[in-house]
Amino acid sequence: RRVRGPPGGAPPRGRAGGESIEIVSDGTVVYSGPAKAEGEPVYVPVQTERGMNLVRIDAEGVCVESADCPGQECVSSGYLKSAYLSVVCLPHRLVIRFAKTPGEGAPDAVSE
Repeated sequence: RRVRGPPGGAPPRGRAGGESIEIVSDGTVVYSGPAKAEGEPVYVPVQTERGMNLVRIDAEGVCVESADCPGQECVSSGYLKSAYLSVVCLPHRLVIRFAKTPGEGAPDAVSE
């Protein structure tokens, strides 16, 4: 059985232009901010001992504009569109994802 997202590839409910994203490098959040930028694009360079990724946040969303990894899959993934699919650079251990809203994924109640 295959698990699929919403019809038409639309982002899940609650994922709109005003959402926040997280850029995670080697398990640590290195940037947290709006998923889109008004006006001029925002560039977030992520440099580690593994390499460099340049993340671009603009009016359309967030993407990896350039990277020095061998496969360039992170660059060719395009814009982050869904909470189901993160933008990932495996060689550099970089993940770009929508930030969880408070209470998202948390239990509704705990019983003993």
